[in-house]
Amino acid sequence: MNIAVLEWICCGGMHAIPIEEIPDSLLHEGRAMLLCLLDQFAAAGNHVSTALDSRFNLGEVTLPESVQLVEFSNLTSSSDRNDPIDATISKWKQLAKSCDLSIVIAPEIDGILQRCVQSMIEDGLPLINCSGAFLGNSASKLRTAVSLTEHHLPTPPSISADKLEPSHLSSAQFESATGLWCVKPDLGAGCDGLHIGNAEEILQVVREIESKAEWIVQPWLDGQAFSCSAIVESQGRVNWLPLVTQRLKPAPMNEQITTRHYCGGQLVSPEKLHPPVDLLNETLRVLNETESGRALGWVGVDLLLKPTSPRFEAQWVVIEVNPRLTTSIIGLSKASTINLAQRMIDAFQGKDCPRLLRSQWSEVEFSPTSA
Repeated sequence: MNIAVLEWICCGGMHAIPIEEIPDSLLHEGRAMLLCLLDQFAAAGNHVSTALDSRFNLGEVTLPESVQLVEFSNLTSSSDRNDPIDATISKWKQLAKSCDLSIVIAPEIDGILQRCVQSMIEDGLPLINCSGAFLGNSASKLRTAVSLTEHHLPTPPSISADKLEPSHLSSAQFESATGLWCVKPDLGAGCDGLHIGNAEEILQVVREIESKAEWIVQPWLDGQAFSCSAIVESQGRVNWLPLVTQRLKPAPMNEQITTRHYCGGQLVSPEKLHPPVDLLNETLRVLNETESGRALGWVGVDLLLKPTSPRFEAQWVVIEVNPRLTTSIIGLSKASTINLAQRMIDAFQGKDCPRLLRSQWSEVEFSPTSA
């Protein structure tokens, strides 16, 4: 097949933004996911096409002969050039129309992921992407939290920053065992925009935010951070992959407020720690409305394993759901004995995909900066 891989950062989505203003974390993770998929799709015998912003290079990487790089600036756009997002999507459509199947890798920031997917679906372009209600519900951190809370699934209590009052942070509902809370964009990716601080500091951050309705506040929980990814078939069957640890490095934003930088992780052998499959399946179920969109292809869930205490056993908590390819693909593809990119194609086509066995994985460490 001819597959179009369309990754927002490297493939033209940031063409109107000066390169020095692009966060390094987004650039490193986007580049790593792009290279991983190009290699995986090509290794499975597919022809792969992708666009490339000429300001970026792919480093000392030799791409397979079956990978075609198209200069982003050489693609034409029928869109209003005053809107750089629409211009990018228009150019991507040109490339996608020459392929059998496409996958969009874009951040939820500013609704970019939803705009890309919806526009391409409206043009009848086949995508290995989540869509519709599931995409909208899971892309929004607040809607995810509200849906999970309504169904009594463990997730941090969340409130829109425009509704936050000082009394919330002293209430039983928003009590923080760590003495810390966080503010983050409702539509965000990774640790982008994350602020962590005590009650006084968080209230100050919220006061300084202009578009408060676009941010949420949550207690900052203690525990081990993991991600768990799945490949969802067109018939709806979900294939959960092994857990992957998340290395989140603390970083100062100013004298009081800190954030976290994602530094990669390590695959956890299913023999050592098995994913909480019942919780994960129920999470996808409550976010999925099949009549108006569905989970399809790659889905990632960020989890926290809260530590044991004299009063409580260890507990899994759902932090976020990512309705798109995640950086975990880097480590998982290295650890697996099967080609996960080809498995996504098979899942899209409705082929019978055998269950992934525990013995098919090896423990590996990975980092987006070394991919």
